Amino acid sequence: MRRRGLSLVEAVVAVMVLATVVLAYLSVARTSTRAASQSRNYAMASLVAQNVIEEIGAHIYGQPRPNDWLEFSPLVIIEGRESRLKFEVSVESDPEAGGNGSFFGDARGDVDILLVKVAWVEPKPSDQGSRRQEISFHLPVRRENAL
Repeated sequence: MRRRGLSLVEAVVAVMVLATVVLAYLSVARTSTRAASQSRNYAMASLVAQNVIEEIGAHIYGQPRPNDWLEFSPLVIIEGRESRLKFEVSVESDPEAGGNGSFFGDARGDVDILLVKVAWVEPKPSDQGSRRQEISFHLPVRRENAL
């Protein structure tokens, strides 16, 4: 006599294999979504940094620091929804790298070294709270007529 259909053991094994595959897929999807979000935030921070470099290039050497450099909140469309990413910007003379404050009129000199930082907050990978991320770089600047 021939049997038709599945035994209970075969059905349980099939469900376990299917559940393992679905859980693995969900884990990979969650990780890739988080990585894409972090990548997007880093790319946006890089664009903010480029914007700050342009602002620095247009700034008159020796004039006070403008306050509108300190915060950027660009509008981004993510999956059809508007979102505002908030970036904190810091532009300071860096004495440790040889800066003297002359770019913002705090000292005399024709060359200054600026430390530019762009920071943002994003969720931790564990979804427990958030963490502060930051990119920073040194930017040498000089007075237009300086040699």
